[in-house]
Amino acid sequence: MFWLIAIVSTTFVILILLLPAVKISKKDKIIDSPQENEIQKLKDKINFYKIVCFLVVIPITSFGIYNMIGLPDSLTLSEQSFKANSQEEFNPEKHSKQIEQVLEQDPDNPNLLEQMTKVYMVRGDYEKAVEFANKRVNSSPNDSSALTQLADAMAMLKKGNIDSEVMQILDKAISLDNRNPVALTLSGIGHQQKGETANAISQWNMAVTNLPLNSELSTRVNELIQDAQNQLGSNPKSPPDKVIANIEIKIKPKLIERIDLDSTMFVFLKSNEKSPPLFAIKTKAPKNFPVLIEFTEQNAMLGNASMQKIDFLYAVARISRTGSPLGSIGDIEGKSEIFEPTLDTKIITINKVLGNEE
Repeated sequence: MFWLIAIVSTTFVILILLLPAVKISKKDKIIDSPQENEIQKLKDKINFYKIVCFLVVIPITSFGIYNMIGLPDSLTLSEQSFKANSQEEFNPEKHSKQIEQVLEQDPDNPNLLEQMTKVYMVRGDYEKAVEFANKRVNSSPNDSSALTQLADAMAMLKKGNIDSEVMQILDKAISLDNRNPVALTLSGIGHQQKGETANAISQWNMAVTNLPLNSELSTRVNELIQDAQNQLGSNPKSPPDKVIANIEIKIKPKLIERIDLDSTMFVFLKSNEKSPPLFAIKTKAPKNFPVLIEFTEQNAMLGNASMQKIDFLYAVARISRTGSPLGSIGDIEGKSEIFEPTLDTKIITINKVLGNEE
């Protein structure tokens, strides 16, 4: 059927193209001069060559198009084959085999080892996940993310139990990167499992500070903090949260327009410029100022932080559009004067745009 359509179409096209060349006037024209006779002969010869060219070129072109496109059935088959291949690419088992084949050529590739660990975690084969996570750590022993992935896989293999072995790995991961939110979250769970609720809350507070405000993990960690605080509140032996500092935050009116709906406010208590914050609070940037922030011992970034061991402090308030606790160009910020630890309200005025010289 396809060939029949091709032949009929080709014939039809040939007839249309050759009509001007073969058209003969019904009335014979009298040629008055030899020059006109020669010109007419030349035109007839050109028309003859046109006919030959059309008769040769068009069939060849049709045959070439047929070879390139093929039969309609073959098009359907190709589409079905493509769909089948696409479905096979999402097969976890085949995907893992493909990565393993590449790993044979590059067995220490940390990215491939990370992907293999994730594949086996998704499949629930935690023993294999630990195997590949160990290989990744051996390949990158000082990679905080690699150590965290190993700890996560080991905890899942142990049915969620974060024992001393897992905690040791998490401690190393945090020592390499004290802003690793996943390691901090897992470490908090480990402390909670040991009954060290205050230390768990401290780790989770630090994790939340380094997570996007509305992320799924941030929401989950905030739930863990809330549950742990309720647990402390329901325990009659546990003292209530002790307020350790009161910070009132103001802002220059001209900077209010730099606050977006998704902006995040960080408030830190620090002992010096180079050290990490001792206490931190992360919250959605307020619409109205001034606003009062209360720090309690539960806001400690380190479990053993105590105001009794601190001689001087200063407070920092930063509003970030990116949600990162690290200062970025365009963030607005203010600092307090240095003060001794006290419950007297200290004032911060947000008056500076990071990256702008005033």
